[in-house]
Amino acid sequence: MCGWLFTPVGFLSLITYNQNDNTINLIHKPTGTVFSNNMEMSNETTKRADQLKFSGRILFLTEDTALIRQQLEADAEPARALESELTQRLLNDDLPLMSNISTDEITPGWVCFYYDETLGQYVYVGMRDAAVKKDEV
Repeated sequence: MCGWLFTPVGFLSLITYNQNDNTINLIHKPTGTVFSNNMEMSNETTKRADQLKFSGRILFLTEDTALIRQQLEADAEPARALESELTQRLLNDDLPLMSNISTDEITPGWVCFYYDETLGQYVYVGMRDAAVKKDEV
């Protein structure tokens, strides 16, 4: 079995599955790199962890874009204090979050001309009121 895969950043890859040895291969067409996952296939499921832990900061996409700017500009202890405050407000249902976020706010169309790590420099640059600038996220 095989199939074509278009990844989010536009790379074309071929996926193959060999039933004889349960091998899944992902062939990255632009570079010819082969990623192989030789794994035992079964119908058993494993239990997921009850909690996930993330490192780094949380960016609350609030209705108030000035508050987004404040989060991005805060550093060290002020950033931790603001994150704690916003978490409490969110838990108390007292933090209006941004709604109707368009895909152009997340990644404007012109950014999609980039297909390498440059794409990551422009996350949320289309946000209303220019709340996020290049390389801030």
